[in-house]
Amino acid sequence: MTVALGLAACGEPEAAAEPLPDDATIEQLYEAAKKEGEVVIYGPTQDQYAGVYEKFEKDYPGVTVTEVDIFGTELDSRLDAETAAGGPDVDLIQEGVADVARRAQDGLFAAYLPTTPADIPAERIGEDDRWVVVSRGLYGPIYNTDKVAAEEAPTTWDDLTDEKWSGRVGTSDPAQPGGTTQSLAAAFDAEAIDEGWLSDLNDRVAPRNYPSIAAVVQAVVTGEIDLGLVASYGTVVQKQNEGAPIAFQALEDGSFMLDFGMGVVDGSPHPNAGRLLASWLLSDAGQAAIAEVTYEFGSMPDAPLPPGAEALGEINSLPYPGVGREQEVIELIADTFK
Repeated sequence: MTVALGLAACGEPEAAAEPLPDDATIEQLYEAAKKEGEVVIYGPTQDQYAGVYEKFEKDYPGVTVTEVDIFGTELDSRLDAETAAGGPDVDLIQEGVADVARRAQDGLFAAYLPTTPADIPAERIGEDDRWVVVSRGLYGPIYNTDKVAAEEAPTTWDDLTDEKWSGRVGTSDPAQPGGTTQSLAAAFDAEAIDEGWLSDLNDRVAPRNYPSIAAVVQAVVTGEIDLGLVASYGTVVQKQNEGAPIAFQALEDGSFMLDFGMGVVDGSPHPNAGRLLASWLLSDAGQAAIAEVTYEFGSMPDAPLPPGAEALGEINSLPYPGVGREQEVIELIADTFK
């Protein structure tokens, strides 16, 4: 597998191959993909997908996956540079649904809906078939198991505002869009929290502010804070595998489930290889690989659970309510925590 860790300078764009018709079979896509030889994918946490792509390469020899772990303004700048140079160097982009929906509206993605599998749930398909959800990340509170007993961990959103957590909680910047604000927006939309809850969190708990969720996770691992709000289940399990004293807590009144969408870039250099990988990720083999390697949840109805997820019990998942609702919550947060 070829893993792109840095940002290579943009060179002369290669002539793009022609995509097969949308009803092409997997076998036809594979034959075309072998001629292209490679598929390039951009997105956050792509380094965690390396093991998934190794399984794809075993299923489809002759097609190499090059993943670039990139997101936010850095990804925006790279895409702008590629466009200015004459065309995209990337075939697929995988991000949270808010970002892929924005890129679809900007015209980045070609309309493509895999014909295999045929039972993709309608709620996992983006507008005009411009993207599909391939995996889902569960977000909730995390805690240091050396400092918080399992029976003491919060089980509801209201538990998070208990005065016992004063000075013991950390959060990524709740006024900046991301997993934390999306979680709060989902909880607001489900009426699990309200403005009074925000005030209680600020007045009773006064959480420490960290620049990112990754920084919150590290602070919990080191014991700098006892409880983090919030992080993904997959990240926590990976830290547990490294021996870190950390645990994830699903909430009875709802935990945010972030859908990760994937779009096929219009005019990409390896269009058939991109379509092949997107289709494989939705197959039984692809969904199993996602769960096994990344500890994310699949998007297909019969997708297997990630290892250890059975211990979380029945998950009350809260969907993302949209960019508009998230922005409303960010403004409420800014007013409360000013």
